[in-house]
Amino acid sequence: MRIWNQRTEVLRVAAIGFLALLLGTLLGAPAQAQPVPVYKADASWPKMPLPNKWMMQGVPTMVADKDDHIWVISRPRDITADESGAGKTPPRNDCCIAAPAILEFDMQGNLLKSWGGPEYVPVLARARGGPSGTTSGTRHCGG
Repeated sequence: MRIWNQRTEVLRVAAIGFLALLLGTLLGAPAQAQPVPVYKADASWPKMPLPNKWMMQGVPTMVADKDDHIWVISRPRDITADESGAGKTPPRNDCCIAAPAILEFDMQGNLLKSWGGPEYVPVLARARGGPSGTTSGTRHCGG
């Protein structure tokens, strides 16, 4: 009988300790929330005009790589006939020609590389240690 009482007492003390720990965790100080990032549009980025009278169309994706280069996916097929007058033969106006589908910029907004025409469909693969993305829906015209 004595052993039974000792076991019961040990279990009772353990249960009370566990409940105290659980309540302390649940009722303790709340975890500090991290501040929400605030983003602002920068009308001076990328640097304009883009070469070759290019006009970026809908931009569904922008990502930054490990070198802080910004990769932009443009939608060259989104350009309308009114917007693409410079690409006609003969040219109807001074602006614009659809920019390539993929454009690489440095942090200052300088165009580094580009490729892909209206029929190019990019396939995005996240490289090891690679880009994290954000989206945008703006149009930019360099003329």
